[in-house]
Amino acid sequence: MADYEALARFLMEPFLDKPEELKFHSESLAGGKKLWLRAAFNEDEDKGRVFGRGGRNIKAIRKAIMAAGKLQEKTVNLSVFGEPQSERSEGGGDRGGRGRSSGGRGRRDERRPQRASTNPAPPKKKPKS
Repeated sequence: MADYEALARFLMEPFLDKPEELKFHSESLAGGKKLWLRAAFNEDEDKGRVFGRGGRNIKAIRKAIMAAGKLQEKTVNLSVFGEPQSERSEGGGDRGGRGRSSGGRGRRDERRPQRASTNPAPPKKKPKS
C-alpha cells in the first residue's frame, strides 16, 4: 500500500522554509476507495512557493498523488487548509486546460471567432527605389 502522506511530504517540502511545520490530515472514504489528504503549513511564508505561478506547482503535486492512487485503484485528493474553493478545481484536479480559455499564448479555441486587433500595427512603407 502506498503512503500518500509521505509522497505529498516529499513533493512539498522543497518549497517550504520550515518543512517541520508541514502537517497532514487524512480521511478515508467509500470503504477505503477514496482518500482525502489535507495539508497545512505556514501560509504567510510558503503559500506562494507551494502553489507556484498560476498554481502550477500544486497542480503537479496533485497530479502525481492522483497517479499514485490510480495505481492502487484509489481516488486520492489533496487540498490545502485555507485554500479558497475557486482555486481548487472540482472533479479531481487539473484537466490539462482542455475546454478552457488559457488567456495566454496557448492553443486558440477553434470555436471562438478570431477578433480583429484593437491596436493594429501601422502599414509597412515600401522602400523607395
